[in-house]
Amino acid sequence: MKKDRKNRIIFILSVLLIVSIGFPIIKEHFFPENKAEVSSQAVKLRLEDMGELATQEAYVTSVNTIDKSQKLFGSFQIPFTQTKYVYSYDCQVKAGYDFSKITVHVDDAKKTVTFHLPPCKILSTEIDTDSLKVYHEQESVFTPVKLKESNEALQKMKEDAQTQAIHNGIKKAAKENAQKMLKALVAQMLPEDEYTYAFQ
Repeated sequence: MKKDRKNRIIFILSVLLIVSIGFPIIKEHFFPENKAEVSSQAVKLRLEDMGELATQEAYVTSVNTIDKSQKLFGSFQIPFTQTKYVYSYDCQVKAGYDFSKITVHVDDAKKTVTFHLPPCKILSTEIDTDSLKVYHEQESVFTPVKLKESNEALQKMKEDAQTQAIHNGIKKAAKENAQKMLKALVAQMLPEDEYTYAFQ
């Protein structure tokens, strides 16, 4: 009786040992996981949650001049009709990406993570109205500045601020910051010491 009981226990332990060793092998061969697909989808979902994100901002001072007067025969300036303003505003320019349009491919076999980034773009340009500085102010009652002209001047200042920011490398800096951010985000799941990262 005791011997049968002992043999039964040994048999059960042997079966458990075989199952514990064999199950991972069986699972790997018959139920393989597509790790690359799962990882890529997980990363993509995170990027979509981030949405449109500014990765670099610049502060630019934009100067504008309004100079107008009444003219006789289209060329001769009539005295005392000149209106002239020279002023500036500080502008905040933000550049970045629509992160939902960034695609990622994870290759677990080659241990690589490849990002495809869309072109960096200017996300917004805002004028700080409290930063107004007037350098010259001369107004004639005969030549008032119309509201439409003021709005057009502000729009031109925004465009000038964008041009200056781009000329000074805001898009390049935004791209570099985006790459650092993406690496840091994905490295939580796919460590840099195990995977190689590339950007296209």
